[in-house]
Amino acid sequence: MHEIIHLDSFRHQGFFINGSYYEPYIKARAWPELTNESVAPHLLSRERGLVFDSYIRHAPKNHLGNIADEINAYGHVLPFVCQHEPASTGKQVRSLIGFLYIVEGYLRTLRTVMPDKYQKLAARRETRGALILIIERGWAALRECGIPDAAIPTYEASQFITKARLTVPTRDLQER
Repeated sequence: MHEIIHLDSFRHQGFFINGSYYEPYIKARAWPELTNESVAPHLLSRERGLVFDSYIRHAPKNHLGNIADEINAYGHVLPFVCQHEPASTGKQVRSLIGFLYIVEGYLRTLRTVMPDKYQKLAARRETRGALILIIERGWAALRECGIPDAAIPTYEASQFITKARLTVPTRDLQER
């Protein structure tokens, strides 16, 4: 199912989120000019887990849009896995939490090292809107599986979401 979400989003060039497709998908020009390779030195120790080892190092040119694509796929699949394949839940939960930690690192790095790009991300309606929906869906998926809030990385993302919503209301998302 995870890969089907990726394929469907790719085919429609929009993140598949709750039955609709949202732009800008993963086009590099739509996301901040920050790659896995350039964000890696800024990641905190808690952000350097399994996903760092298996994804950040092996896909150095990927960017925040690619990370959002992974969170979107895990966020859609995890509740199903928790309900129907509980033996696989641990790996899925660890991966989703790992990608959420990577988002934390991206957002913190943008906020502290590239504040102009952080402002641009918060102000760009389509990118901001898709990112907010994807992050919140990831959080909801973890909660649906009984993961306590204290185990879910939310600090930077919550700050970003609050700032972004103050910039332009989420209802202005571009859906197709």
